[in-house]
Amino acid sequence: MKAEELITKNLLGMQNLPDMLKPDGTVQKVVFKEIALAAVKMARIEATETTIEEFTRFVDTYCRGAGHREISKDAEYYIKAFKKQLKVKQ
Repeated sequence: MKAEELITKNLLGMQNLPDMLKPDGTVQKVVFKEIALAAVKMARIEATETTIEEFTRFVDTYCRGAGHREISKDAEYYIKAFKKQLKVKQ
């Protein structure tokens, strides 16, 4: 499940609270703080995974194609170092 799906599946309509009605008469939807925080954590994980995939593609495609032997020869080392650096920043 992706972060957006988690939020969408857990939306609650607050039609009984006058403050929750939008000017156009539709109901404002809300989500519990715990669900929102879980979705933020999931989104960070999704972003990290996408970043690693793109970096791996960069090393495999660009570096090898451009003849950067020092990187392409030892691609796994650089990918592992990149993953480690991402974890340090989180």
